Amino acid sequence: MKISTIPVAFNFIMRARKIYVSPGHAEVLIYDREGSEAFLDYLKNKEVHILESRGESINLFVLIKTIVKHGLRVNLEKYQAEYIKLVSPKIIITFIDNTITFYKLKKYYEEGFFISVQNGSRSTLIWEIFEKEMKDEQLRADAIFCFSSAVGKKYSQYISSKIYPHGSLLNNKYPVDISNKNNNEILYISQYRPPVISNGVPGMPIGNRHINWDDFYSIEPILLSRLSELCELNGYTLSICGNSFNQEQQEEKYYKSFLGNNGWVYKEKTNYSSSYEKLDSPAIIASIDSTLGLEALGRGCKSMTFTGRGKITKTKDGNFGLLSDLPNQGYFWTSEINISEIDRIFYNMISCNDDIWQDFYTDIIPLMMEYDEGNSSLVHLIKKQLSD
Repeated sequence: MKISTIPVAFNFIMRARKIYVSPGHAEVLIYDREGSEAFLDYLKNKEVHILESRGESINLFVLIKTIVKHGLRVNLEKYQAEYIKLVSPKIIITFIDNTITFYKLKKYYEEGFFISVQNGSRSTLIWEIFEKEMKDEQLRADAIFCFSSAVGKKYSQYISSKIYPHGSLLNNKYPVDISNKNNNEILYISQYRPPVISNGVPGMPIGNRHINWDDFYSIEPILLSRLSELCELNGYTLSICGNSFNQEQQEEKYYKSFLGNNGWVYKEKTNYSSSYEKLDSPAIIASIDSTLGLEALGRGCKSMTFTGRGKITKTKDGNFGLLSDLPNQGYFWTSEINISEIDRIFYNMISCNDDIWQDFYTDIIPLMMEYDEGNSSLVHLIKKQLSD
């Protein structure tokens, strides 16, 4: 351990909840508590242990064992490796697919089966970090479950692992249900976040940058004002699928500030599953560059995608089909936010029949997002590894 890191390590230990006994054996170890509940439905009646990787707790038994073994060369990676060995699981699984340390642990515990599951869209910054780290050592897993084959191909450039394009773990939990279809509703997927204040400036953190909040959300008034007009002209109702839990009605007030009080419906997010439950009934989904918009596509929902935020953030990350080399404009997507493009996409989609959409669902949408109802491929692999 470098002398300069000792104060950091001391503060880390002092803030953490202390555990004094050795972690017990478990069949499955979930790496990182974040998102761990998403796995529990598939691990019923199994011995499960969660390794908290963000300093929520520190196991002093494991820490002392790590220090005895490695001396001053101890670090978080070696601590976690010793922790895994003591639990001796058959499966180590994480929902935090973008954490580098997870892919460094396989070399310490070859007998375990390491599974990473993608939880969100990945930016260029993440790939740059992976590229930097792989120069120093090989990053490894046994299975990576990702949104699509295009994302899987990208992972394969940096991590040695078998790739399973299966879509989104959370989206796959909810069966497609079109029994309550409302052919007059267009649902916009909100990406509202309250501003983060930095040096007195309200903004949105993007990587290590702080982008002015009004600039970041400058697309929404243009896009939604025009969609509202088009809906009224063509006999549709515009609904907004809330993204926050609308504390003090902040999110609803934001949309009222440019849409007014009438002519649209705000659908509040009441829990983490409520957004998925809203996707199947509308005639058309509209979104900018949200993961939920991609998940709607995976479910087969007719969709309009307006990925214009990249010009504000000065990145191509949000562009539709970036990893698949799709053009910036297509039948149901565009990276240009102006009246003519909004109109083009809108009228394309309200005239799009099921046969046309099925062609897109077969040829293009799998490049963005797969759909595996019930996460059958992951469930099968878990059962196989636990039975071996």
